[in-house]
Parts: sequence; C-alpha cells; structure tokens
Amino acid sequence: MPLMGLAATAIDDPKPAGAVVATLLDYLHTDAALCLPGEAGTPLGDAHAAAFGPVTSWAADRFGAPFRPSSSIFGAAQPAAALAGVRDYLLALDRWELAAAAAAAGTCKSVLLGLALVEGAVAVPAAVAASRLEEEVQAAEWGWVEGGHDLDAAGAAVAVAAPAVFVRLARHRPHKERGSDG
Repeated sequence: MPLMGLAATAIDDPKPAGAVVATLLDYLHTDAALCLPGEAGTPLGDAHAAAFGPVTSWAADRFGAPFRPSSSIFGAAQPAAALAGVRDYLLALDRWELAAAAAAAGTCKSVLLGLALVEGAVAVPAAVAASRLEEEVQAAEWGWVEGGHDLDAAGAAVAVAAPAVFVRLARHRPHKERGSDG
C-alpha cells in the first residue's frame, strides 16, 4: 500500500515541484540530523552522533557544503551553499523521485536522512534506526511497551523502506529517460 500511495502522489502531482522543494528546504533548518538532542557522553547524544554523523558527512560531500548543526529546537540557518546544493539536487529529480524523496524526508523526520536513504547512501535498517532514535533511547531507559513500541517500529520499517524501494523502481523504468517525467 505505501508504494501505491507514492505512485498516486507522483501521478496526481497535488503540489507543484517547486512547492515541494521549498517545503523541504525550509525543513532543513530544523532537520533531525542537524538538531543535536544531547551532549556527547549522554546516551541520546552519543546515539545521535553515531546514527547521523555518517549522514551529515555524506550530505556535505554530496551537496558540496557543510551543514550547520544546532542544539536549539529551533535549529540553525543553513549556509546558502548547502541549501543551493540540496535545491539543485531536488529540482533535478523527476516527479517519481521527488515523491519518494519527500516521503522519505517526512517519514525519517530528516531531509538529509531521507535523501541519503533514497540515494542508497544509508541502508533501510540504518535509516529506520536513525528515524526512531529518540524512541529507542527512551525505551531502553524506561522500558518497551508491548503492543505499542513494537507496532510503531514495524510501521516505521515499512514507511521508511517504501520510498527507498519506490525510487529504485522509478529509476529502472524501461521507458524512463533521464530528465523526463515519463
């Protein structure tokens, strides 16, 4: 069902691509990969660094500029070069790929993690773990609620995997030509 939802989004094109790109760029300032949830040496701080460090390194290389982390819940203004790199990347996607990228960003609570996922720079299990990082750290400290946390984890695994699979399928369409929406 998640793949059908992505296909319907790509086909129906409810928002212009420019609006989707603008929304994703706005979200970058408070991206979960860039909002540091705790100090180094704390369980959450260390888990965040381990999960998102490779993502932010990949993003800096892929988009040609470093991103600015912040310990504020309001995030930090990102450098113009970083925003331009992400904008150019997103604008080059066809509607199928953009639908997957937007869904991955929303599901992963991170534009950078979502883009790393759809580009294959992060495997699905690692993306699931990073997207659920705060829940997992809290559950480790306070306990796992059966019938709650386990169902959330299963749902997250499906929701995170769907855009990764969808973009791979979209990029291997027999009739697809790069740069076309066909």
